[in-house]
Amino acid sequence: MRRLADHVKRRIIEHLACYCTHVEVVKLIFEEYGLKVTPRQVRSYDPMSFQFAASTRWREVHALARKRFEQEVAEVPISHRAFRLRRLHQIHEAAMEADNWTVATEALEQAAKEVGNMFVNARVAAMATKRG
Repeated sequence: MRRLADHVKRRIIEHLACYCTHVEVVKLIFEEYGLKVTPRQVRSYDPMSFQFAASTRWREVHALARKRFEQEVAEVPISHRAFRLRRLHQIHEAAMEADNWTVATEALEQAAKEVGNMFVNARVAAMATKRG
């Protein structure tokens, strides 16, 4: 396995902090730097992996990048359940006024899935609950 420069390691960790898979990171690093890394190499920089072999410095970089990513995502309105439910309600109301029962039913179904946590990653939600 080839030794990676610090700026490449940092980029790998930043991609992992943004919830990219190991295979996605391999492709991104090849596109960005023209370097061929293996998923196993990437996994060694993933603090969530049992194969994490990097120093605590990289664990801190990952934590900061993850926090920054989650804050940026939180600023996007569609990432909030209340926003999505409000839009689904508007779609449902418009469909009912237009007598479009198919769209109205689909909006209801989508809202039920949203409220029933169908779109929530249980692992991520459990980690967020433990932290806060």
